[in-house]
Amino acid sequence: MAASSDADIFEEANRALQGFNDDGDHDDQLDNCLAAMTTVKESKDRYSAEIERLREEVAHLEVQVEEDEQRLLEIQMTTLDRIQSSLQLGSNVTDQSTQDHLHLQGSFTGIQYTDATVKVLKKDSEQITRQHCLQGECSGLTFQADFKVEEQTLSVTARESLPSPSNQETRNRITSLSIKIDDRALWELEEFVREAEKSRSLQPFLKGYGQYAQRFVARQKAFEHFKRQYPEEVTLPQGSFGSSMKFGSHNGAMYTVVWGISVSTTGRADQPIVLQVTSSKQMRRLDEQKVLTTAPEKFQQMLQRLGIEKSIDTFIQAITTT
Repeated sequence: MAASSDADIFEEANRALQGFNDDGDHDDQLDNCLAAMTTVKESKDRYSAEIERLREEVAHLEVQVEEDEQRLLEIQMTTLDRIQSSLQLGSNVTDQSTQDHLHLQGSFTGIQYTDATVKVLKKDSEQITRQHCLQGECSGLTFQADFKVEEQTLSVTARESLPSPSNQETRNRITSLSIKIDDRALWELEEFVREAEKSRSLQPFLKGYGQYAQRFVARQKAFEHFKRQYPEEVTLPQGSFGSSMKFGSHNGAMYTVVWGISVSTTGRADQPIVLQVTSSKQMRRLDEQKVLTTAPEKFQQMLQRLGIEKSIDTFIQAITTT
């Protein structure tokens, strides 16, 4: 058989099946049909294997990107000193590697540092305690992190005994962390910030706040777009900074898109989106086709196929024109 694509394969199988309605050698027709079906199955298995391989590759790349992002967010004590010097000297800074690091971090994570200060609280022959203040913004959302760091003073002999010079940083630890974030994000990230302060997790905070800010801006722009496009149908109960958008249909049902943004303790942001339907008991009794009941599930299916903004737009048009 010379079928070279899915269309050719299914066409061949279709012709073989149609042949059973005509006079002829049914054994040959059955053989042709079975051969076509076998080819279809082999193609399906091959495509399924390729899809699985691509999924594994994507998963591996996601892990690699996350590891790269984590390395970019690493703030060692020497890096903090360089950031502080860079911000104080501005464009005249001579440490090009620090400038490159800040630029790369800003383009990759969305984090831009605006100020960094440090003062020594305590110093003796064994330990130095510093107070750091790091300020910045992510996609327009500001933050400030105040933290204390205890730095163990190592002798030359002790330092040389370490596997590598960079391991000296393992002798430094954050002993306290206080975080202030933009008021527009506080209501949604209060628990995340509290957990970061409790565990003194500066890097997961920076990673999570950067991801949150990018999604926050995307949600805000989407809500403002729909409000402009459908001014009579769409309302924003919490304003464009909130997580919900409402619109109603001509039959009286009210639909609410709840577009949340959550951040895990490890700094991974997610945006669960659900559709809620509010209607009277009489409307639900008259809804014989269960349109209102199945709307949230249908909306989730649309999200998978069309993406967020296209799904919302399609749904608004569907329920406001019927």
